[in-house]
Order: sequence, then C-alpha cells, then structure tokens
Amino acid sequence: MSTKVVGFFCYAHRDFDNSSGELSWVFEQIQRELRLQSGEDVEVFHDRKNIRWGDLWRSAIDLTLVSSYFLVPILSPSFFTSNECRREFFEFLKSDQVDLSYSRIFPIKFIHDRKRMTDDSEDELVREALRRQYIDWTAYRFCEEKRKVEKINEMVLRLADIMELHKNNILAETKKPIIDQSPKSSEYEAQSESIYNELSSNVLKMPINDKSLEVYQKLLIPNMPTSPNLNHRLLVDIDRLGYEYISDIHRVVRMQEKNVIEYYKENPNLFGFSTDFLTKSLIFEDKEFRARHPASAQTLNVAQQIGRI
Repeated sequence: MSTKVVGFFCYAHRDFDNSSGELSWVFEQIQRELRLQSGEDVEVFHDRKNIRWGDLWRSAIDLTLVSSYFLVPILSPSFFTSNECRREFFEFLKSDQVDLSYSRIFPIKFIHDRKRMTDDSEDELVREALRRQYIDWTAYRFCEEKRKVEKINEMVLRLADIMELHKNNILAETKKPIIDQSPKSSEYEAQSESIYNELSSNVLKMPINDKSLEVYQKLLIPNMPTSPNLNHRLLVDIDRLGYEYISDIHRVVRMQEKNVIEYYKENPNLFGFSTDFLTKSLIFEDKEFRARHPASAQTLNVAQQIGRI
C-alpha cells in the first residue's frame, strides 16, 4: 500500500535543530495518531524527512504544499523571521477557506514571540495565524509525556475531520459526466463546451505552474469529457516527470501562446475545443504548424496516440 502525503509541517530549521528532539517527537506523534484516527497509511510532510539529497528541494516542497489537505505552522520567533516559512504559509493561505470554522491551517504556538504575537500586530502572518484556533504548546514543552499526547490527540481529531471533509469535497467536484466520448459526437462537443465554460473562469486563467496543474488535475481535467487517453496519459507524464516537465510546459506555452491564438483565429476548424484549453494543454491538430512550432515531445506523443493529429 502506498503512503499518501496529506499534510505539511511548516517550521523553522533553527527550532527543529535546537529543541532537543521535541519537534521531531511532535511530528512523529501527530503522524502516528492521524494514522490511527483515519485508518489510512498517511504521512505529514516535513522536509528533513521527506526530501532526499539531490532532490529539487523547492520544487518538492511546492508540489507537496499545494496538494496537502492541511498545514501545521510551528509558530516561534524564528518562524516569523524565516523567509521560507513565510512563503509557505502565504502560499497555502491562498487556498484556505474564508470561513475559519473550516480552515485547513492548524498553528502550534511552540515558542511565544513577545514582540510580534500581539493583538494589534502589523504583521499579516501573525494576524492570520492567531485568527485560527491554535494549540498553545508553550504550556506543554516541559510537562510529562502523557499530557503532551493528550493534547496532540485533541488536535489530530480536528485534522482527521478536516482531511475527510476536504477529500469528500474533491471527490464531489471530480465526478465525470457520463456521455458519449467519441471525438466527433455532437453531444460530446456540447458537453465539453458547457463544462469548460463553467470551470474556466477561475481555473484556466491561472498561469501554468505546479499549483495550477494540481488544480487542473483535481478539478478541471476529471470534469472535461475529452478523450480518456488524453486525460490520463498526459497527467501520468506530469506526475512521473515532476517539476522538470511542468517547467517545460510553462516554457513552451510562453513561447507558443501568441502563435497558437493567432493561428486559431485563421483556422478555427482545426481546433476541437476552446482556445485557452488547447493553448494551455498544447494540443492542436495541424501537422505543418507543429513542424514550424514544435511543442513538448511528451505532449506531441500523447496527441498522436489518441489520433488527434
């Protein structure tokens, strides 16, 4: 059974290195209890454990961050002064619920920061963290292990609930329409355009990067009644090749976007779906155009295999 990363610990390395094993123990205890509560082989990411030597650390962190169900920031003076901690927090905050009762950010106040952690703080990170229900670990750092375990179990109950809610929301969003998926079906064309119009206003306006591709995968792609081969083969390539492939798509789209749109205006009959979707997925049909403007080899192979070119 494969292990699924469901959460993300956001912390300052200085705290991890100087806590005499305390943070490492907290991380392991949360993960063990979450497995018991959920009945699943899940994992909460932290970079000291999950990034191997030689990995593209920023890429690995960003890809995990955007796909996590929840974020656990470890608040401390070092956390608030860490550029990387701040970047991770605000990146995850973009996708968090406005309704704080369903927030996916669960702070742990590990060390009290008397200078910054005030009710009238001008630091947006401090304000956002303290708006949420947080665990005050300062009272538990030097107490007996039993009390620590009880406090962590209380937190994990909330994590398990929000994880299940988030999973159910994604499953509800990604149910595929059951229609005729043959490429020339009129019902297929109509349904494709209808679903595209419904989803494109927010999803397809995002720049192509690791975050937007994650959104495509979870929200847009499963709902688009395009060829199953296109849906799944392209996403398999993205998952397998990781950030290098994402960077390649981003680079090629930037180079080709203007050309593709101009070409579409002159030859709309060569495009089966909307301009933006085709531009962003780099799937268009004219062989001569592709010869003049080569796209990603992986994407070209997928298009050829499903008979689009």
